[in-house]
Parts: sequence; C-alpha cells; structure tokens
Amino acid sequence: MGDMNGLGGPILPSRSVERPARCIFCGAIGVWWTCGCEWGEKIRAGKVLKPRTVIRGGVAVIELCDELREAARAKNTAAAAGLWWMTPTRGG
Repeated sequence: MGDMNGLGGPILPSRSVERPARCIFCGAIGVWWTCGCEWGEKIRAGKVLKPRTVIRGGVAVIELCDELREAARAKNTAAAAGLWWMTPTRGG
C-alpha cells in the first residue's frame, strides 16, 4: 500500500491516488459531472438539484437532494450485495 503522507489517505509513490474517482450514483470510473449515467444527465439538464460540497467540522460533505440521496444509496446497496461491476476496486 502507498505512503499515507500525512494526508489520511493512500498515496502511491507516483503521488497519485491509489483508486480512481467514481461516480457517486452509478459507480463508473469518473466523476458525476462527466458521467453519462441517468443521474449525471438529470443534474446537467437541471431536472434535479446539483450536489453541493460544504465543510462541516473540517470535513468535506456532499449534500444531495432526496432524489439523489436515494440514487446514491441504491448504488451503495448494489455494491454491498456483491454486484462486482458497481463495486470500487480495492488496493491490493
């Protein structure tokens, strides 16, 4: 595993993160604002409120509307059920 580098997360010797960013709604590699999933498209079209990042107690928190929160929970429930194609890769 990479060096913790005092940042509280795994950092590889290349100074890159060990795991790629993933869409919080579908689990695809990439971020929600570039993802082609249903939820990324709805956000860009203005059909649901855009997620906001706020700082609470020194920690970044992503605030979601109820509809997006349910979509993110559904993705995480599917990953917990063992659907490998939605589960983020683990460092080895």
